[in-house]
Amino acid sequence: MSKTAGFLQGNLEHYLDHIAPFCSLMGWPLIVTDEEIYKLGLLYYPELDLRYVHTLEAPFHVTKEFDSILTTLPRASIDEIFFIAQATLHKQLKTLWIPHGNSDKGNLEALASEEVVLVYGQKMIDELSHKNVHIPTLLPIGNYRYLYFKKHQQFYEKWMDEMGLEKSFILYAPTWKDVKGSGSFEEVFDHLSTINHLVVKPHPNEQDNIRVIQKKLTSRCVWIDHFPPIYPLLSRTSHLIGDFSSIGYDFLHFNRPLFFVNPSSRADSGCFLH
Repeated sequence: MSKTAGFLQGNLEHYLDHIAPFCSLMGWPLIVTDEEIYKLGLLYYPELDLRYVHTLEAPFHVTKEFDSILTTLPRASIDEIFFIAQATLHKQLKTLWIPHGNSDKGNLEALASEEVVLVYGQKMIDELSHKNVHIPTLLPIGNYRYLYFKKHQQFYEKWMDEMGLEKSFILYAPTWKDVKGSGSFEEVFDHLSTINHLVVKPHPNEQDNIRVIQKKLTSRCVWIDHFPPIYPLLSRTSHLIGDFSSIGYDFLHFNRPLFFVNPSSRADSGCFLH
């Protein structure tokens, strides 16, 4: 695996905390194509070999330098990005797919073309089997992000102190308003904003949304923007308020109170973490 690198295409901040810790623990470089993601990676992920390559140069650079890539994107998306480079260099990259959160609401059928899939544990294996998605190689990797946090806990404690975060707070961490209407922010934030010691972490896809910014400017809550690592925040969280975000699964490790809001009245299997 000495010729393996992580690969993160574009400004996908919500993927960074899933791929960066794993690359760091494995000693693999992480190739990113967005300057803002590069800056965030340098700030918040110690011991990570982070490399910025322009998006137009990345396909040929990665195909030349590496044999395998760790990615949060399905094989079909990787082939679209690397098609010309692979055809020109007569080289087929191998991919290792890593999840970006527990697959409670994901489209696992999109993984049907994968050869190697990293899974957290038995739940994801069972979910793949239930959807009749058969992967040649499944590699359980456990809760590697928590291990990474513990390894660098002093680093993150310093960051949180500098951010002015209390040692204990209530965290509201909603997901975004996807096609299923999963996000709860617009419906419930006004009701939650009066809670004492409330810290709000909008989903990266919505943190620069004008409606979210307006609420930020008019509320007394503490807001966390563009801070991808989640376990440092959860370590200080006394109570978590969530909806369909996979952060709910991450918080189970701490065995502390967890509350759910479901304003969209979804009733599919992704609703039933509780």
